[in-house]
Amino acid sequence: MQTSKREVKFILAPSTLYDVLELYKYMRESDRNELAYAIQTTGTDIYSQMITSCISDNYVTMWANDRVVAVGGINAVPDNSSIGIIWLLGTNLADKYWRQMTRLCQKFIETEKPNWEGFGNIVPTSSCKRIKWLQHLGFDILDLKAQIDFEGYVKFYMNTSYTAPKTQ
Repeated sequence: MQTSKREVKFILAPSTLYDVLELYKYMRESDRNELAYAIQTTGTDIYSQMITSCISDNYVTMWANDRVVAVGGINAVPDNSSIGIIWLLGTNLADKYWRQMTRLCQKFIETEKPNWEGFGNIVPTSSCKRIKWLQHLGFDILDLKAQIDFEGYVKFYMNTSYTAPKTQ
């Protein structure tokens, strides 16, 4: 008797409040710590800020069948609506399904490029795998060792503007 392996279907879909709750319950510890650092808060404050942001902004959820893998989006930089802060928070499934997640992230980035001059964020310098992953996705890693505010973090950025030289 042959057992059939259940095929996993991966999709991107607009985020709902349910998705944010699932993300919050099963978020990777490293993402929880990074988020707490970035918004300078912890615990239930993180959840309430995530809910508020999900209601006001458009985020996407990456699904593996009926389970949340990650939630991500892009928020405009205050005072500059053409530059975005791109982010992705994953559950424990993000590491398991990293290949499929990479493909979905590439699709998301390509879809969003025309809407922004550029986007980026910060990542811990100790996160070598994430830094390599971001480079694979096309981000440049910017050195910020001189900036105390981001001690232990490095910026990543992607210029999405058309930069070919103009011909006359």
